[in-house]
Amino acid sequence: MDDFKELTEAEIADIVRQSRELDEREPRIAGATYYEASERLVVELKGSALAGTSLSIVARELPRLENATDEQLRAFIVTMSGSSIRWPELNFGVGAPALAQLACGLLEPSAVAAARRMGSARSETKAAAVRANGKKGGRPRKNPVPA
Repeated sequence: MDDFKELTEAEIADIVRQSRELDEREPRIAGATYYEASERLVVELKGSALAGTSLSIVARELPRLENATDEQLRAFIVTMSGSSIRWPELNFGVGAPALAQLACGLLEPSAVAAARRMGSARSETKAAAVRANGKKGGRPRKNPVPA
């Protein structure tokens, strides 16, 4: 228990100042509600230019929440700083900036969806490379079989 250092008044004032500066630059979560009927998470923001904005996202589009029950989805907490929402039981959390980007369509709900979209690019060069690779017997094995 002696691992904690007592803060001076100057250190506390500096922490408060840094927190206020961060609030001006980044959105913070003022509160959130999960609505079962629409399966939506509605988040109220404070701080930054987004203060007073309400965001609505389909909760199950977030990674690790796709198979969550309504009870699990209701069991979130907003961190004390308002920087993120956490689902402790599911060991998952998402930050306020990411929620804002998700709601605006600037961020994919999961890296898998983004990778799928990037890998779906079609070009004649890619098609030619696939055909040439197929003539050679297909994609090389990761661990070649010993001869």
